Amino acid sequence: MKKILKRNRSLFFLHVILCAIAALIQVGVALVYRQITEVAMSGDVKRLLFIGIFAFFYILLNTMSDFIPRRSKSVLVQSIMNQLRESLSQKIVRMNPALFLKNEKNEYLSKLANEMKVVELEFLKPGFGLILSIFTFLFSLLFTLKLNTSFSLIMLLLAFSPLLAPYFAKRILSDRRKSVVLEQDRTLSLFDQLLSGYLTLRVGKGFPTYTKIFTNSSERLKKESITFETLQGLTYAISFGLGDLAYSGTWIVGGFFVAAKIITIPDLIAMTTLMSTIAGPLEYFSTSVTDILASKKVADDLIAFIDGTDDDEPNRSLELAEPINTLSIENLHFHHGNRLIFNGFTQTFERGKKYAITGASGSGKSTLLNILAGIYPIDDHQVLVDQQEMNQLSRDSLYEKVALVQQKTAIFQTSIAYNVSIFSEYELEKIVDVLKRSGLDDRFDNNDLTDTQDNTWINFLSGGELRRLEIARAIFKDSDVILFDEPTSGLDSINEMIISDLICSLTDKIIIVVTHSTNQEFLGSFDELIQLNKS
Repeated sequence: MKKILKRNRSLFFLHVILCAIAALIQVGVALVYRQITEVAMSGDVKRLLFIGIFAFFYILLNTMSDFIPRRSKSVLVQSIMNQLRESLSQKIVRMNPALFLKNEKNEYLSKLANEMKVVELEFLKPGFGLILSIFTFLFSLLFTLKLNTSFSLIMLLLAFSPLLAPYFAKRILSDRRKSVVLEQDRTLSLFDQLLSGYLTLRVGKGFPTYTKIFTNSSERLKKESITFETLQGLTYAISFGLGDLAYSGTWIVGGFFVAAKIITIPDLIAMTTLMSTIAGPLEYFSTSVTDILASKKVADDLIAFIDGTDDDEPNRSLELAEPINTLSIENLHFHHGNRLIFNGFTQTFERGKKYAITGASGSGKSTLLNILAGIYPIDDHQVLVDQQEMNQLSRDSLYEKVALVQQKTAIFQTSIAYNVSIFSEYELEKIVDVLKRSGLDDRFDNNDLTDTQDNTWINFLSGGELRRLEIARAIFKDSDVILFDEPTSGLDSINEMIISDLICSLTDKIIIVVTHSTNQEFLGSFDELIQLNKS
C-alpha cells in the first residue's frame, strides 16, 4: 500500500490541503453564530442585517467546503483502486503458470469483486476521510482554547469518550470481516459452477440437490453478514451514544459556566457549536477506525498477494535467438503431488517431424505437454531446448517459438482478428490467409473480421470449428514448436480427419500431439508414436 500511496502523493497532498481549508471554513461557522448572537443581544438591527447577509454567503461557502474534500477523496481513492486493479492483473500475468493453475479462477475473481470492494469502502474511504476530521478537530480545539481554557478542557474530556468505540470494535469485530469475505468466495464459486455446468445439471437433473448446496452456502453467508453487521452496528451505536453524551454534557456544563458568569451566552453557543466539530470528528474517527480495523486483514492479504514473490521469471535469463531444432527430455523424474508420473523418461523431438503421444488416462500425457510448454517446473538438465536449459529460458522468449493448442478453446469478446492473433498486431491479409488455411474462410465475412463490437459469431461455432480456430492461432503465430492437447477429442470422424489434414499441412516444425484417438488413418500420419504407461 505504501508504494501505491507514494505513486499518488500529489493527489494525497492536494487532498490534505483541501481538507485543511475546508476544516477551517467549517470551524468558522461557530464564530459566525457567536457573532450573530452577540449582535442580536446588543439590539443593533443594521449590524445584525449585515451579519445575516454575510452568514448566508458563508453557509454557501461551508456547503462547498463539504463537497470539495469529498471530490478530492473520490479522485484519490479511485486512482488507487484503479492501480490496485492494474497491479492485480499484472500480478496474475507474471505468476508462475503452475502456481496459477493450482487455484480456482474464482479465487482471483473474488479478489477483484469482493476484496477490492472491502478495501475501497471500508479501508481507503474511511482512512482518507479521517484527514478532514483531524483538521476539523485541531482547529476547533484551538478556537475553544482561545475562548475559555478551563471549559475547553472539560469539553475535550467529554469529546474523547467516543474514542472508546474502536476498543470495542477491535474486540468484537476481530476476523469477522474476513469470515464474510470467505463465505462470499464460496458462494461466488458455487454460482460460477452453476453457470458453467448448467446443461450438465439441467439434463442430469442435478439442480434440486445443487440448489440446496448453493442455498446452504448462501444461508451461511447471510448469517455471517448479519453477525458482522450486527456487531458493527453495535460499535456504531456505542460510538453514537458516547458522542451524544459528550454533546449534551457540554450544554449542561456550559450552563453552569454561564450561571457563574465565567463565559457569556454567545461564547456558550460558539463553544457548543464547536463541540459538534470536536465530538463529531472524534465520533467519525471512532467509526472509521472501526471499519479500518475490521477490513485491515482483508487489505493486508490483498496487498500481500499482489506483492508476493511467486514468480520465477527473474531466474529465467536466457533468450532464444535461433529457431528451435530439437526438444530433448533426458532422464525425466517428475512427481505430481505424491504421485510419480515419470521415472527416467527420455525422448528427443526433432524439427520437421510429427509425434503422437498416446496412453491410458493418468499415464502423464497432459503432464508431459505442460512440461514441454514450460508450465510445470522441472529440475536442471531434464528438458533442453537446442541444448539450453528450458527452466532457465525466459518464458516470453520461449513462447515466441512455442504454441499450445488447447483442448478447450478460449474465446474473447472482441473481433475475430484479435481472437486469431490473440491481441497481437496483425495484417488483415494474414488473418484472411490463416482462416483459409484452417478451413474457416467460408465461416466469416472478411468485412467483419475487425469488428470488435459484434460478437454474435461466438455463439455459432461448432466444436470442430472451435478446434480449427485454436489451430488458426498456432498457424498465425508460426511457431517452431506446436503442442496439441487432444485436438480431435469429442469430434466425429469427418472433423477428426479435417484436423488431421490441418496438422499434416504444418511443415518444418516440431509437432507434438497428445491424443486418445485410435483412428489408424489419423495415427498413421505421424512420424513417431510414443506410448506412455502408468508408472
